[in-house]
Amino acid sequence: MRAIITIILMCLAFASLSQQIDFNGSSEEPIFKSKQDSISYAGVLAELGKSYANAPDPKKLDSLFRYRSQLMTNGITGFRRVYRPNPTFISYENLDMNTNYGTIKELSISSGKFKRLPTKVLKCKNLETLQLVNLSISKIQWKANSLVNLKTITILNNQSDRKLKLKNNRHVERLVIRGEQPKYLPASFKKFKALVKLDLSSNILAEFPNGTNRNKNLKELFLINNAITLK
Repeated sequence: MRAIITIILMCLAFASLSQQIDFNGSSEEPIFKSKQDSISYAGVLAELGKSYANAPDPKKLDSLFRYRSQLMTNGITGFRRVYRPNPTFISYENLDMNTNYGTIKELSISSGKFKRLPTKVLKCKNLETLQLVNLSISKIQWKANSLVNLKTITILNNQSDRKLKLKNNRHVERLVIRGEQPKYLPASFKKFKALVKLDLSSNILAEFPNGTNRNKNLKELFLINNAITLK
């Protein structure tokens, strides 16, 4: 457990830098006061791009930077984290009757009203990495244990209205869950028996997650960009 605690403390120490980190599969986008503010901001960025592409005019650049600063101060009310699937992965939406499921190693699902992993996923017997983005998954069922090569599951911005249930699995070593409400995180991770790395960054956690002390193989626990303090 000493190695885990060390990593937790490191993550907390660097929490103030989290705004600078572009997490895998996500980016921060501004929330504008009005549609016109959004249009104006896009326009000034486009003008800045053109200015840099050509011979920069210092006076014009200074004017554009001041206008951008004004828009950021007066036209932006905050930022939101937007999650997207990895564009290099095979998309679930592209699977059809002609798909050779045995060749798929990296798969993303970013649309559909699934409560558990769909049957097509279980056909991907050589699957190594699965990414679930903007879904409402409430269970990683025990049948996923048949995917013996599946080592990494990433769940981004899951919108389930109940706690995520993890059924028995002896193969998944890395689990990433981000953008989830704390009350919907799994109550326990013990059924993922091979778990080595658990990443619960960006979940608005105010305290250390329960249920990790029974994962005997766990070596890395990441809690970046949460509200946990050492007080």
